[in-house]
Amino acid sequence: MSAWRNALLAVAGAALAACATVDIEKVPLCAPEASLQPLPAPGACDEGALAGYASALSEMLVKPMSQALVRVEFDGGTRVRSVCVDQGVGNHAWHARSEIAPKLDAIRDRAPGPQCLARRRLDLNRYRAKLAEIEEARRWCGVYVGGRMTALQECPKFRSDWILYDRPGAGSQYLYLRRDDAATADASAGHTVGRCERTAWGFEAQNECLQAAGYELLPSAEFERMTGPGCTGEGPPCADDGS
Repeated sequence: MSAWRNALLAVAGAALAACATVDIEKVPLCAPEASLQPLPAPGACDEGALAGYASALSEMLVKPMSQALVRVEFDGGTRVRSVCVDQGVGNHAWHARSEIAPKLDAIRDRAPGPQCLARRRLDLNRYRAKLAEIEEARRWCGVYVGGRMTALQECPKFRSDWILYDRPGAGSQYLYLRRDDAATADASAGHTVGRCERTAWGFEAQNECLQAAGYELLPSAEFERMTGPGCTGEGPPCADDGS
């Protein structure tokens, strides 16, 4: 028994020593978003090329099931210039920073990305990171619940800038996030839910209503497998199931 206990202690000690050698300060918490480089302009990128590059980068930077938002800035030659992790909620940021720090040199040595990323940034893991924030917000604030949509009521602690959509047959909720440049930025998410449920019927029509109100659909991995590009506002429209 003592030999088994000593072996466990040795493994735990090795793990602690490995953690102690990781300098997470190499991967800082992100500054306020307004001070960061902007995202690529809509339509500036070849969507296929950008998606492939972002996916490969995400595999290096985002662990499965991570709920941390990782922001990557690029220099004028579209090489990775810096990586930071958004504070978010809970301890997700600490875990992400400790995972990324040992890989930072390899990430900076990657081949350049698409030209549209010059002096721009990418935000990785937005869907899971926002869901973590939503879960925390619902503990503190009330929500507006419509037929298939849920939104946060006005709350001083969190921004009411998201809408969850329950679509029949989907394994996870669809998540809409208000764009920073939306003209209706002062309208509450609950007001948008009420209007789109009163004036539009079925997923396709309600999706168009939400996007016209300044919301973008953050696709989960499951959403991308299940639907065509039409559901995100690109290409031919996706089939309307009347949901």
